[in-house]
Amino acid sequence: MGNSYNIILLSFLLSCYLNNLVISQGTARDSYSSRLQTSRSFSCLQAGNASIPFRNNVNILLPDFNQQSSRIRYHNTSIGNSFPNRVYGYYMCRSDVTLEVCHSCILNSTQFAIQADCDQVEGTYFAELCIFRYSNHNMYGLWENTVAVSDYIEANVSNYQHFNLTLATTLENVINEGARLGFATREANVSGDETIYSMAHCTPDIVGVNCSQCLRSASSILRDGAPAGFATMNKCYLRYDNVSFYDIGGPNVNTGVGLRSSNLLAVVYSILFLIVYNFLVPLKVVVPVGFGNGWRCLAG
Repeated sequence: MGNSYNIILLSFLLSCYLNNLVISQGTARDSYSSRLQTSRSFSCLQAGNASIPFRNNVNILLPDFNQQSSRIRYHNTSIGNSFPNRVYGYYMCRSDVTLEVCHSCILNSTQFAIQADCDQVEGTYFAELCIFRYSNHNMYGLWENTVAVSDYIEANVSNYQHFNLTLATTLENVINEGARLGFATREANVSGDETIYSMAHCTPDIVGVNCSQCLRSASSILRDGAPAGFATMNKCYLRYDNVSFYDIGGPNVNTGVGLRSSNLLAVVYSILFLIVYNFLVPLKVVVPVGFGNGWRCLAG
């Protein structure tokens, strides 16, 4: 009888723990997914006051980004004749998004930059699906470790050590492949029901050593133990999650929202029911109605 009581008590405590864990992770994931879809950042670097001709050229460059993004996901160009008025710029959309999504992202980003009214000679925009940058110097083929944006789910995974070991191997593989090809995705199994999905992406002009350095720099600012996270540098993007967030070759982008808390709770309680049931039925134990009545064992 004592053993059955302990089993039921432990099952109850486990259910409370898992309930709080699932709700906490579900809330954290919802918040993270919302930030991914809505957050954006424009950095107007204090690199020197821009002349009026330079700013006029920026105002020509940004509409060109809008036009080009309806047909290509990466574009590098320059506007103007010579220093200090010539502006160099590029944009990049994630390779797994449609051109429609790319165009929408760039359109929103350039409008955001125009509203920021940057009076400096360098500006960088970050969003989850696209980035762009302009400057008064040629950036083609160069990777400059200057600006980075990162985020993660504010929750811990259950099997911290095993998850981190698998994540480290997965990121190493996707970084190596991404540096070689410019874009790569990798998946790795953590346990029977958990998979790590990863993506590495660089602008085409730095594929190779510079791409590897950029991605490794991005990897260094990711948080250990989080079930999902991303880091964006000015010429590369690195992301991982334990739910799929990309749709290679598909018509739409998977936002990676994943299972809702209610679905996870249903799985948790189903497992707990089977555990308790398998012990209670052979012992013919009846769960009491009130807390003060104790446990009663019925005669067979």
